[in-house]
Amino acid sequence: IKDPHAVFITHLHPDHAAGIGDLPATSRKFAKEGAKLDHVTIEPFPVLHSKLAPAVGYAIYTDHLKLIYCPDFLRIPQPEVLRNANLALFDGSSIKHDIVRDPEKTVGHMSMFNSLALAREYDIRRVCYLHFGHIKISRADLLSILEKEAAGEVEVLVSHDNFQFEVTDGLQIMKAIPPANAQE
Repeated sequence: IKDPHAVFITHLHPDHAAGIGDLPATSRKFAKEGAKLDHVTIEPFPVLHSKLAPAVGYAIYTDHLKLIYCPDFLRIPQPEVLRNANLALFDGSSIKHDIVRDPEKTVGHMSMFNSLALAREYDIRRVCYLHFGHIKISRADLLSILEKEAAGEVEVLVSHDNFQFEVTDGLQIMKAIPPANAQE
């Protein structure tokens, strides 16, 4: 994409914002509030992840879809924003235990097991995990562990490089499209 309509950044850690300077000047408009692009509404919400680089997640709405994008978080102060999402893209930094980096529990990463509990509590239908910096098992093994923990209450997806979704007619069809060179 040479000149995107908009770029939404969750926080200014290098693994989330590197390369922003490479965008054309016309694309470098930063919104601190939500935005409406055609039929899509994007609303930021606060998350706890870092004291030095304050973070947000995004609730993304269309007429038929609610998507949550929250790739790095330890806590969501107002979790009601998650309610009834069709899909949440969540932090995949740890499987069973939160990664907590301060005594106030405001810096770090929520575990996938705990975010599955959030998904159940707030009626999220599907969760896709991404951002696997600390996970050292295959995607297939990780998916098996998460599906067992989800116990059929939440559909679980595990992303990979070049992971894409095809979404048509709300969520009547949603599938992961593996890249042509996908390897386990």
